[in-house]
Amino acid sequence: MTTSQDLTLRAGIHSEIGRLREVVVHRPGRELDRLTPDNAAGLLFDDVLWAERARREHDEFAGVMRGHGVRVHLFEELLAQALATDGGRSFAVERVCTGRRFGAALARELRALFLDTDPALLAGYLIGGVVKSDLGTLGGGSVAWQSLGADDFVLAPLPNTLFQRDNAAWIGRAVAVNPMARAARSRESINTRTVYRHHPLFAGAGFEIVYGDDDLDHAPATLEGGDIHVIGDGVAMVGMGERTTPMGMEALARRLFEGGHARRVLAVELPKARSTMHLDTVLTMVDVATFVAYPYFDQAAARVWLLTPDGRGRECHPAGGRRARPWSRRRPLHDLPHPA
Repeated sequence: MTTSQDLTLRAGIHSEIGRLREVVVHRPGRELDRLTPDNAAGLLFDDVLWAERARREHDEFAGVMRGHGVRVHLFEELLAQALATDGGRSFAVERVCTGRRFGAALARELRALFLDTDPALLAGYLIGGVVKSDLGTLGGGSVAWQSLGADDFVLAPLPNTLFQRDNAAWIGRAVAVNPMARAARSRESINTRTVYRHHPLFAGAGFEIVYGDDDLDHAPATLEGGDIHVIGDGVAMVGMGERTTPMGMEALARRLFEGGHARRVLAVELPKARSTMHLDTVLTMVDVATFVAYPYFDQAAARVWLLTPDGRGRECHPAGGRRARPWSRRRPLHDLPHPA
């Protein structure tokens, strides 16, 4: 396999259906081994996965992509290489090992430990989590440490790292490092920011981070990449549902317009339900103007807005411009005019 530093990165997504040349994926690691019936729901999984089979299927999928000439980047390797830089390691450790997360005493000891840990092992910790027994006699006078059992998490695993589309979304040559809606996923953004800021591969890639690359609490303006489709020709579609809010969508749209990365954004209201969690759960673009749709998503009832650089969001209504009554004569998604 070609290493990440060998070639210049071709960064950018200009449509959902264009040729795939480069991709960042995460090979399931220890974080899936740590899923149990007791913690799965809290880590946002409906069930415990068969980790070894997941790794095997992932390797087969990555092999198929490489066979088609796709350059595959493994996220944990990218993170380890970013952590091998002085700036990358300190950036991640300072944001993970906070007094708010661990208490002042334990945070201080974890910072000292992580700053002196092998980069690959540290990447494994940051994704796969850490239990108390992993760290030996660490802890000193920390009450937080003393209160933990040997198998309790000091640092929770991030099994949703598997879904790389969610924590970072590309629109053209712009990228949003997304402020996630659930606390169980919030640290994913720290790992992604570490890679984009400090991995040598991204240094000269010529992209712009347009949202989320900061330490602010963005709630309720949350955003997840599974709700973002790049339709093509400067047009993006953003779903608003369980994870992405209208405030998050508007913040992203404004930054895309300001940077010239988009000229139209279609915002689609999704039911706030597990079965329609993200836009990519209900609509998959497979060709020009062609989508595969989840059969239980009522397109005729969906509310859709068109946002443009003038700062206005216009709800799309049936022909004639009359306001449609909710759940009645609203124009279906597939019948909307092309956003020219």
